[in-house]
Amino acid sequence: MLRLVQQADGLELYEYYNNYLVGTTPYDHQVSRISWDRSFFEDTDYDGDKKYKELETYCSLAADGTINGFIQWGLSNYGYDEDGEKNVERSTGIIRQFHFLKNQKAVGKELLETAIMSFQEKGVKMSYAFFHALGMTCTGNHGKLHESMTEAAELLFENGFSVEHTNVYYVKNLKSLVEHEECSLAIKQAEKTENQTQMLTFYEEGQAVGQANIAFLPENPIAYLRWIFMLDDHQNKGFGTQALQLIFAFLSQEGIIELHTDTADTNKRAQHVYEKNGFEHSGITRSYMVI
Repeated sequence: MLRLVQQADGLELYEYYNNYLVGTTPYDHQVSRISWDRSFFEDTDYDGDKKYKELETYCSLAADGTINGFIQWGLSNYGYDEDGEKNVERSTGIIRQFHFLKNQKAVGKELLETAIMSFQEKGVKMSYAFFHALGMTCTGNHGKLHESMTEAAELLFENGFSVEHTNVYYVKNLKSLVEHEECSLAIKQAEKTENQTQMLTFYEEGQAVGQANIAFLPENPIAYLRWIFMLDDHQNKGFGTQALQLIFAFLSQEGIIELHTDTADTNKRAQHVYEKNGFEHSGITRSYMVI
């Protein structure tokens, strides 16, 4: 039996998240009910913009009344253009979250068919599942599906989805940092925004040569490296490594014990830099698309 889930009666779904999702992927973290509700039902991005115009959530109930799966879908408030900039004209139908217990494929099939039928009835073009930038804020905004969730991926393929984009997810442990050689870069930290992000600027001899943006997860000593870049004439000269070491030291002083990030599976240069600096490969994540 399927049941529509409203925010007011979301406690059972929150408990399902804690029991079956927390710890199974590197980005599903334990958070309070308040933070989870805010991210799950009424999420805004790091710029303060509402992510979805509308969201629907259904859970599947076993015979004893316990939840054995859920799905969440909706109409995004914006999309992204070819340059990665927000575009309100690119609002689209998205299956945001989809999970069911192992060996319960029939449950997953019913949930997914319900979402697809809802899009069809409303005349909404459903384009994506697990869109990368529209995940839950309390999980670091990472919306892609982790490779460990094979059952969900199989059902998406069976219903006409194909892989749109693939990323490598990385985690850096900051609890025991090793000292490195003296750094020629200096770092300047801007004030945290009200949405818990912070801009870091790197300087060499008083000249800005690169930047990074960090998001701080609620209620967890975990930060997420949203992006980092060095100016062209400071690339391939070891400055990226120096910048990362400055980030590690700064976050460690702030009480952060893990730094997460991800990059496209085709970006071998970034992968080399991250792995060289102690990031651990924590799995492949994917977004899906229907043409």
